[in-house]
Amino acid sequence: MACALPQASTASNCNFQIRGAAALDDFDVLRTLRCLVRELDKLQRENAALKRRLDEIESKMTELPAAYSNVDGEVTREEGRAIGRASFVLSARSTGGANAMAIDQAVLEEVCGRRGGCAVTLGFRQLSLFDPEPKGSVLTGPCQFTYAAGSGVWSVGAGCGDAPSSGRDGDQKASSELADDPVIVEASGACLLSESEPARSVGQDGSFTRDQRIGLFLVAMPSRQEDGIRRFQCELVLN
Repeated sequence: MACALPQASTASNCNFQIRGAAALDDFDVLRTLRCLVRELDKLQRENAALKRRLDEIESKMTELPAAYSNVDGEVTREEGRAIGRASFVLSARSTGGANAMAIDQAVLEEVCGRRGGCAVTLGFRQLSLFDPEPKGSVLTGPCQFTYAAGSGVWSVGAGCGDAPSSGRDGDQKASSELADDPVIVEASGACLLSESEPARSVGQDGSFTRDQRIGLFLVAMPSRQEDGIRRFQCELVLN
């Protein structure tokens, strides 16, 4: 380093070997110790600067949007960070009946309730009995999706159906009172983003309950799959 040492010392950077120490007088030893103190102080300053830089990087990272996922009820997220992308995966029931997953309302409003909304993509993945890789998939979207917190008013842009559409979540309507049903986006007929849950009563497979409250659902409904496929997953992505 920058400290100059007495000629009698064979060391560098403020250090001297024991065999050369006998040649040093008290003044030389004092100079060496002062040099070491300065070097230690410099290292401490560098360490403090490095720690500040690491703290800055960590702070910036917490400001970056994080991913959220819900796979058949198992949620993964980073607490304290804003959500930039949310995915929901739901497997069809082995019995062939409809299955539903409630979309986390706070996540929905955070990602799609902001100005400009979000992009929504809904996917259908056919599963094999023995091979974990999907046999085939169908995607709907991405298209623009907006959802107003509080009122539940939503809109879907072109690309997720025949034409843009809109509605209001929690409007108390039954599926029989709607032009079609409370489905907002669908993929392969069987994967649905819906305003309400599937009906559970006998003889009502394929229908929905009354839209009594705010909240959307990802639905896997094998009875609507035209090719009779029963082993599949639905994935909804909001970003």
